[in-house]
Amino acid sequence: NDGNLSKKAIDNNELVFGWTEQRLVFEETVMEEVFEQLSRWYGVEIIIEEEIENKRPYTASYKNPTVEEVFKSLSHLYQFDYENNGKQIVINKQ
Repeated sequence: NDGNLSKKAIDNNELVFGWTEQRLVFEETVMEEVFEQLSRWYGVEIIIEEEIENKRPYTASYKNPTVEEVFKSLSHLYQFDYENNGKQIVINKQ
């Protein structure tokens, strides 16, 4: 606000630099942000037809994951169904 710069130590290097080694990392990330990041990572549109009721933050680390690997673990943990149509992933409640 006052125009001065400050610096802060990076607690988890993988969160910032993991993409350089094909690492997809989430640390206490809300689902909306997880889906935004996955959309950019895989170049897909994520359509949420029914809201996911569980709002727990997500923590995970993947090494060069496929879209199926990530969504399989997410759907199991957050109890939703999904359909991968290539360029779109549609999410529904179970």
